[in-house]
Amino acid sequence: METKGHVWVMGAGAFTSRRLPVGLADRLAKLKAVFTIIREPLGIWLPVELRGIQVVRLADEFTNFTDRIDNYQRVARRVVEAARDGSEVMYITYGSPVIFDRVLSFIRNMCFEANLLCTVIPATSSVDALLAFVGEDMAPGLQICEARWLVRNSIRLDPRLAVLLFQVGVYWTDGLVQPTEIQTSHLVSLKEYLLKVFPAKHPAVFVRAPFTMADEGYANCRSLDELDSGVPQDLMGTSLYLPALSDTERDYKSWWCMVRRGAWRVARVE
Repeated sequence: METKGHVWVMGAGAFTSRRLPVGLADRLAKLKAVFTIIREPLGIWLPVELRGIQVVRLADEFTNFTDRIDNYQRVARRVVEAARDGSEVMYITYGSPVIFDRVLSFIRNMCFEANLLCTVIPATSSVDALLAFVGEDMAPGLQICEARWLVRNSIRLDPRLAVLLFQVGVYWTDGLVQPTEIQTSHLVSLKEYLLKVFPAKHPAVFVRAPFTMADEGYANCRSLDELDSGVPQDLMGTSLYLPALSDTERDYKSWWCMVRRGAWRVARVE
């Protein structure tokens, strides 16, 4: 009987356990290789049971600066091709593999077409980490969207619910961004779109949750009408959080305390 190849997908979410769940380690004992787009040393994320397995770095596949989708497809193809001979391989990505990770979508589709197995192992997502960092929860609701997709498709927002926008650091392009291009002045159209829903002085927080216990994370709050007048650090791996317009508990929120504290990484809304 022919053995099906198997692609495992796992996220290296913030503070994810460094050990695999009970019983999973034995199932992954036959892994041929671990593929990843993570550039940093994997030692801080890779479960101890997987250390010693060959690691294949795929970050260099991101060579198309005009079309990110082409890069995602190329990465997925490398992973799936390695399993076509019946092998078991793993793909590890940042955060959760099911939160704004198009590579997983392509891996799933390619596995289906090639009659390969694909199993996703959940992990802590950036949504979890960001909400914990700013002291919020999902109640009574949260609007989550990719920033460029939001504006391009004229998706209607409800100001009664908080908003969390991803990929603000590449909002103005379908490709990749060179370091010299990281400027909040590219966010003019995003600002104008959000001002249709929220008032000019509404808080807008550029936020990145900590990766490790030694990482402070990043939070910089501006008034919405100054969204395009920030610093380059505002766009380095961050998301954009807007609290609900009718947030009567604002003074008790962690994000507001960070704003009021006026630390070096936090700009206060006047």
